Amino acid sequence: MVLEAFPWDRLAEASDKIGPVAAKLVTYKNTAAAFAIASVHVASLRETQMPYAVRPTGDNEHPFGIFVLPDGLNRVRAILGGVGLGSDIDWAA
Repeated sequence: MVLEAFPWDRLAEASDKIGPVAAKLVTYKNTAAAFAIASVHVASLRETQMPYAVRPTGDNEHPFGIFVLPDGLNRVRAILGGVGLGSDIDWAA
């Protein structure tokens, strides 16, 4: 279980219910910088009406991630790439 230093649960509650077919796109460390960038990523996805979900990843180093529908991967990657990443964020493999 990950101790949340930041309100990741609020990002998760506000995200879409996209089901188990979702693909992990980007992962975040549990840091202030990562949470801030995740918040901007979420706002960008909501603005473009792209379905997404913020979920735990099960990874200790990057415990949170944004998951998207597989058919939207390229568009979402382009949207989030325009916002940018940082050292506390990683594209999922």
